[in-house]
Amino acid sequence: MNSFPLKLFLFFRLKMKRSQKAFVLFFLLLGFASHCQTSKNIISNRVQYTSNEGYHIIAPTTAVYGHLGFLWITGNNADNQNFLFENQEIVIQRFDGIGFYDVPLPETDATIINAFLFQDNPRGLFIRIDYKDKKTDLYHINPETQVFTLIENYIEVDGKYGYVTSFNLNGELTFVHCGKEEVALIKIENNRAVVKDSVPFEYNTNFSFPNWLSHDGEYTFLRVMDGVHYVVKYDGTFVKKMTRDDFDFQDNQPPIVLEHLNYACKIDGKYIYSSYDHPNIFLEFDEVNFRLKQIDTHAYRENDIWHWVGTSNKYLYTYSLIKEGAELKVINKNTFKIEESFQTDGFHVVAERDLNKEVVLLYNNTVDRILFNQNKIDTYLKGESIRAMLEISEDRYLISTDNKGIFELNTRTKETKKIKFTYRGKEVFITEPREIIKTSDGYIFNDTSNLYEVNSNYQVQQIHNHPLWFEETIQIGDKIYKGGVHHLGMLAFDIQTKTYERLEDYAFQTREFATNGSDLYIVSVNKGFFVYQNGVFLNFLPENEIAENLLSISYSESHGVLVSTKQGKIYAFDLEKKEFDLFYEDNLKASIVGMILDESGVLWLNTYAGIVSYNPQTNQEKRYTKKDGIYELEGNRYSTYKDSKGNLFIGSFKGLSVFNPQELKVSEKDLSLQFTELSFYNKNYKEWTTHRDLNFIKSQDEIILPSFNQRFSAKVSLLDIVNHKNYKYRYRLNDDSEEESSEWSSLYLENEIVFSNLSAGNYTLQVEALSAINQNQGNLLELSIISEKIFYRTWWFTILVLLSIVSFFSYLFYQFKSKERLYAENQIAMNEAKIKEAMMLEIHHRIKNNLQVVSGLLSIQAFNSTNPELKSKLKDSQGRIESIAGIHNILYKGDSQEDVLVEEYFNDIITYNKTLFTIPVAYVLDIDDVSLSMDKAIPLALTLNELINNSHKHAFQNIEAPQIKVSFKKDKDIVVFDYQDNGEFKVKTEERVSMGMKIINMMISQLKGEVEYLTEKSFHIKIKINLSK
Repeated sequence: MNSFPLKLFLFFRLKMKRSQKAFVLFFLLLGFASHCQTSKNIISNRVQYTSNEGYHIIAPTTAVYGHLGFLWITGNNADNQNFLFENQEIVIQRFDGIGFYDVPLPETDATIINAFLFQDNPRGLFIRIDYKDKKTDLYHINPETQVFTLIENYIEVDGKYGYVTSFNLNGELTFVHCGKEEVALIKIENNRAVVKDSVPFEYNTNFSFPNWLSHDGEYTFLRVMDGVHYVVKYDGTFVKKMTRDDFDFQDNQPPIVLEHLNYACKIDGKYIYSSYDHPNIFLEFDEVNFRLKQIDTHAYRENDIWHWVGTSNKYLYTYSLIKEGAELKVINKNTFKIEESFQTDGFHVVAERDLNKEVVLLYNNTVDRILFNQNKIDTYLKGESIRAMLEISEDRYLISTDNKGIFELNTRTKETKKIKFTYRGKEVFITEPREIIKTSDGYIFNDTSNLYEVNSNYQVQQIHNHPLWFEETIQIGDKIYKGGVHHLGMLAFDIQTKTYERLEDYAFQTREFATNGSDLYIVSVNKGFFVYQNGVFLNFLPENEIAENLLSISYSESHGVLVSTKQGKIYAFDLEKKEFDLFYEDNLKASIVGMILDESGVLWLNTYAGIVSYNPQTNQEKRYTKKDGIYELEGNRYSTYKDSKGNLFIGSFKGLSVFNPQELKVSEKDLSLQFTELSFYNKNYKEWTTHRDLNFIKSQDEIILPSFNQRFSAKVSLLDIVNHKNYKYRYRLNDDSEEESSEWSSLYLENEIVFSNLSAGNYTLQVEALSAINQNQGNLLELSIISEKIFYRTWWFTILVLLSIVSFFSYLFYQFKSKERLYAENQIAMNEAKIKEAMMLEIHHRIKNNLQVVSGLLSIQAFNSTNPELKSKLKDSQGRIESIAGIHNILYKGDSQEDVLVEEYFNDIITYNKTLFTIPVAYVLDIDDVSLSMDKAIPLALTLNELINNSHKHAFQNIEAPQIKVSFKKDKDIVVFDYQDNGEFKVKTEERVSMGMKIINMMISQLKGEVEYLTEKSFHIKIKINLSK
């Protein structure tokens, strides 16, 4: 394997000016990228993500974790990698543990050539963006809102001091910049770059910045020139310039100048530094006196070139150069021994948030997530069938096995040793020991044949043979009771008299004992449950159970007597009522072979399917299996124990599991399940919007879906250091109007929940994470969803429609009634009109007839008269009467009994006058189509009649072609009556006015007209009549 790429990388790392944090852990995962010689004790899972999961960055430059648990990555966009002759697109992505999301960079017209991320725990993230025109911007990123805020004056600071490196102490970020005359420490305060401190710098010297500076302490070392180091503080100040006098080397080590002083690791609260040019020298930093003291490094080979990477609770991580490339070593902090080693030849960017849990390796187009073993369960005596345990001193325990004897366990050193028992100078092998009883000066063991009294030095003092093989043993006071599955009955051994007593009242086979200190409780193979009290056996059996199903028994003050079964049930026995109640039922129905209560009241069960914790108060349970560090799932009977510290010891057929229950309880139950994306139609913006702002998402107690777009989607994730592929998710949408909850549905498609065309109503979305064995993990997510009704399905629209219908029919009914009433009124009016019309016709007819009679009388009178003047007067009167009669005749014959058409009755008057006079007169008529009422028509008719009569009498005696012109014109409400003849008649004003003119003037006055005489040679009169008067 060629080591040149790795060496080349190290060379560039010493020269290039960019963030160090992403590379501090670079070699931590060198052993994981190619062939890995791993141990299940160190690495639990390895999960890889590529473009299939949405990761499209190639050649990543930085990768850091934000304080919310998201991984932020910068690098080249893999989608345009093939465009070799163009600038590569720089992108930034956010990883939530399941999927990758693109985060838009700030808009700019300049070409971005690089971007580097920096972590600053109190405030989030910073990103430095380099442009093609050699300018640089620095932005603050809010991890929750993904808002970029420009550090406006950073470009000025960067122009004066070129960026070199950065360090992170106590979670606070400090930038290191180098100018021509000084090295400056820069911090960001109130979104401005502030030079906190500086020291002189010779520009012609080589500024060799360190590779690893950051850690969780208050101080670190910054090398500003050859042989010159400064102690710098997290607040961005230079504290002290280090000299050779500040280094305490070992006696056999001559004083030397350390050129590259880098942070290595933390051991027992002390910060350890190493040197690249002197790989075997390690220095412990005294933060009080600001001194460095060399420490022993005997554990390392002289020819190794070491680089310290980081420290976890259990291990130190370091790498060294080898011929094939590089080797990562995992070192035990307690023993300083190398536990594991890994080899690789790849180039990587590494990110971590907790070296106790994981590290993330990024290379090519792959995110390689390495999860370290989080097992807090230690396994001892692997492969051995465990039976009994006893604490003998702090961190020391006796462990009995079925076939290999008894061992002493030291939980501090993790060592076990088999005990060699001697009796009278000879070795004694205790066969299949089941119980260990503590005495004042030693222990009591039992096996298939004997009871052994042993002192603290494991020397057998006495051996008491028992006639039958009773493997189960329990002590109550001065008696040790024995029973077993191989023989019927029980034995009682008196410790004082060293004698046995056979108890044969009941012929049963004993599975296990328990006691409250005075009474004995027994689970038997063939008779069920017994209480041995005051020398009397009382037998009981849970309802609907058979005796052979009972397996284990325990007693505690809080829960009393508990009895377990082969089908995973636990019954509680009420000592007063003498009856059983169901206490617990395993969801896998696995046999429960042991029960023990921890200090917090949680019951721990040893089953054939792992170890189960059950909290009776909250009814919560959790099953621990191999992924949690359980070496063997099938538990062994009679093998549960709690020591004085509350640690639990639970045995199986292939080893002993030891753990502290309180440490296990803070694991998966504290997982944080969150919505990471919400998409729905936003009525305020009037568009479909996707929200990844966690502040916005957390503030949404409910979302409202408009009636025209009733769909939404949501994504969830566990923002914790877990292997997401070991978990599954399910959801349900409960209708708030229904009492019963909906069925759970499994979540697929990258944990995205999608609902389209959701029916109107109020809903509650619930999401939860499950383990591989369907146990709830973390919190239950809930979100209220209101899907608005379509307007025609809303209550107000229904009421509106009903009101409209009622109004419509009411209107129809009103119209019907109105028309019915109007019709009736019309019928009455029509009847009255017909009657009136008939009456008017009759009146006109009678008036006409009467006038005809009068006219006839006048005609007879005139005919009989010999007086010419009288005859003329009578004919004039007859003409006037005929004019009036003619109008009534027209009304009688016409359609209207109120109005008379002017042209019609003018023609009738002219026709009548033609019969009276022998003079042939030509009439010229110009009459508009106008109708007049009776009160206007009669005066006008009499006027026309008088005018024609006068013209005949006085105007045409000497006229050869007599002519009369009659005009009647209407303009709006004004009508003009124009009468003219071509005779020689002239008005003689000095003479008395004739009767005809009197009648004419009287009629004009009745018409309220304006008269104008235009007579010169002939008679011409014009009358204007206002019809509105």
